[in-house]
Amino acid sequence: MERRLWRYLSGGALGAKFSRQMPVGPYFADFLCRDLRIVVELDGHSHDLRPEYDAARDRFMTEAG
Repeated sequence: MERRLWRYLSGGALGAKFSRQMPVGPYFADFLCRDLRIVVELDGHSHDLRPEYDAARDRFMTEAG
């Protein structure tokens, strides 16, 4: 799914520049648009095993704006 979304985002379909696997604090955003301050995370089944990590990441991203 990440590759499929990346093909869409990297083609400029939303009119904004997105980067992939970018550091944001101690985390890596699956997709990041710095200009619009948008982070897109695609959490698959591997994330089911670490809900605390995901909650901390989401909290950090939200507090960072």
